[in-house]
Amino acid sequence: GEAEGEEAEGEAAEEAEAEAEAEAEAEAEGGEAEAEEPATPAAPEPDQFEVLKLPELKGDALRRVFAKLLPEGASELTTEVFQRLLQLRMAVVHKTTLTDRPGFCGQHVLAHLEESDVVEVTEGPIREGVSGSLRVKAVALKNGSEGWATVKGNK
Repeated sequence: GEAEGEEAEGEAAEEAEAEAEAEAEAEAEGGEAEAEEPATPAAPEPDQFEVLKLPELKGDALRRVFAKLLPEGASELTTEVFQRLLQLRMAVVHKTTLTDRPGFCGQHVLAHLEESDVVEVTEGPIREGVSGSLRVKAVALKNGSEGWATVKGNK
């Protein structure tokens, strides 16, 4: 009964294992295996902007952090205050332009940025495909112009 069933299962497993070994040997000798799986491309190296590790904050520590973010006299974090906390602003260190698209091909200049101008980042950074430059979509605080600017060139 049970012993015979277990014995049959064990023999089937041994046969499957022997077949797998035979396929591996045939492949090593230049033969073909019956079912060849397509090669998976290697994963690209992660871009420095794709990986963000946040510190772990447990219960009370988390409450203390958010309490410090509240405006004076407030007891809760409103959506407006939370969004203001997430704004990323950058200062321009070299003259540059805001353009109508993230890529350089066929772009049109929308505004000029001078050293010390401040922009609020609304999207990105992304790596421009041809040159490898890092670009962000931003709004110039001085006049409200919006477009794409280079954060780091390819040089």
